[in-house]
Amino acid sequence: MDDWEKTLSPLTSYQVYEKFNNSSTFPGVCTYCTNMSSFERKYHGITKFCCEMEKNLINLNKILGNIQDRTERCRYFNFWFYYQIWKRFTSTQIITYSGSLINRLTYAWGDINKKLQLNECSYFYHDNISLDKWKEMKDLHDFFKNYNFIETNILTFNDKCQSYKNYIEYNKP
Repeated sequence: MDDWEKTLSPLTSYQVYEKFNNSSTFPGVCTYCTNMSSFERKYHGITKFCCEMEKNLINLNKILGNIQDRTERCRYFNFWFYYQIWKRFTSTQIITYSGSLINRLTYAWGDINKKLQLNECSYFYHDNISLDKWKEMKDLHDFFKNYNFIETNILTFNDKCQSYKNYIEYNKP
């Protein structure tokens, strides 16, 4: 979807994910990602990503305070998490859950929840779902979240009609 970023930037779901990507205003100390160094050589930047995940998870209620439904906040966070792995570490697309990079990251996620007693957001993962399928689920989720915005504002963004049509076609079954 990177090709779509200019078109998607005003859309509802895109703005939610941007809050995760731009959460630098929230304080963050990387405490739970110290075990990522062994993956750093193969997945350059994984420790930084893990620290971003930690900061976003700890501050989830502040970052997405405008979304009242806790389940929906968590759903967005899960989709952001898996999409970032897909986008940043494309070689992980075939990694299986057990003993993998994803396992290590979700272990840190679980540790954060447990030690801080957050219980606000658990990770969703099944080892038989590839990262490509996660991306597909995210795209469909986002499409349904964005549909009303597109329908309501299509005349306002008249210059983007063709782009929105292409976006809708992309998400058609």
